[in-house]
Amino acid sequence: MITSQMLRLTLSSHAPEDYHTDHRALSSWVTELAGFNCPVLYADTLMGVGFVPDYYVDITNWQAEKRAAILAHTSQMPERFADGAALLNRFRAAQCNAPEGHYAEAYRSAVRFPFSDIRAMIPPAAAYRPYYVSGAEGFIEGPRGCRQSAQRRRQWFLAR
Repeated sequence: MITSQMLRLTLSSHAPEDYHTDHRALSSWVTELAGFNCPVLYADTLMGVGFVPDYYVDITNWQAEKRAAILAHTSQMPERFADGAALLNRFRAAQCNAPEGHYAEAYRSAVRFPFSDIRAMIPPAAAYRPYYVSGAEGFIEGPRGCRQSAQRRRQWFLAR
């Protein structure tokens, strides 16, 4: 969950590998302007192409508002983008073993000096939850066990 404290401490921008030229330029400018002042989180790319996230945010409660905001951009053929965003957000929630009907956005931190590790600046990872939980309604129910990096990637759902 993004907190007001986190919003004061970080910037979010498009990923450097985004599909759109303007988005890539903005990403470069934001990263350059942030300099030594604050860390940058890159947002997921269109359909997640080439993007490996390290932080997930539960947006289930705001998915309808996100869809409405996308549909308001009438010059951009918004239906396909709204549907694509919902599909990607369901996929990102599934990566966190979220219950069906949940949505998530994914972010990656810009690893650069002096912000090579921003975990202390964002909400902490929650306790470990294995993939298989008896009676769970998670999308994935497989063998017990989870690598440490996967635990961090699922941090926003683990506290539930």
